[in-house]
Amino acid sequence: MTSVTFDPDTSNNAAVTSLSVIDQADLRIIKLVSPSPTMEAGRQFTYTIIVDNLGPTTADNVVVTDTLVTSGPVDPNGCSLAVRTEGGAITSFDCTFALSTGVFDLATMGSTHLHPRSSSDPGRIIITINATADQETDLENVATVTSNTPDSNLDNNVATVPLSITAVADLAVRKTAVGQVQIDGQPGGAFTPTVG
Repeated sequence: MTSVTFDPDTSNNAAVTSLSVIDQADLRIIKLVSPSPTMEAGRQFTYTIIVDNLGPTTADNVVVTDTLVTSGPVDPNGCSLAVRTEGGAITSFDCTFALSTGVFDLATMGSTHLHPRSSSDPGRIIITINATADQETDLENVATVTSNTPDSNLDNNVATVPLSITAVADLAVRKTAVGQVQIDGQPGGAFTPTVG
């Protein structure tokens, strides 16, 4: 005959453990300018902004803000943006329309997230801005990146790069003199025309 043991208190026979998983993405921004650190007025220069998602999760609603502080006029004349989508494919956008505000909101370009870096997906945004300045000026360009996803390290979300534009002038002078040639026996002064 088999005996059965009864548990008088079944309220403590089960244990429940809860675990909350929080999204977190470490975005890093790098800003470069070429040529650097000085260049002559009238030549084109190029700013490159690189945003990496160091992970561990996807960054949603990524916004890059580029602020140019300058003592003289600067003419931006072109912009492109490339973002790595899932699987490492590159999606490119013309971002010239964003130059007036300096705000590059990926959502307005149809890309709402940036995947973390991996062997197959570099998790990277590259923005290239071309510009010229026709007079001497000092520029300081500040780029920041934000996301709706919590960022574990805000120290690498701002990048600053300076550039000095030096004045340059190409002057040319041409002088022409006109006068009389002295003829023997004729009154007047003698002058031989020259060009210098």
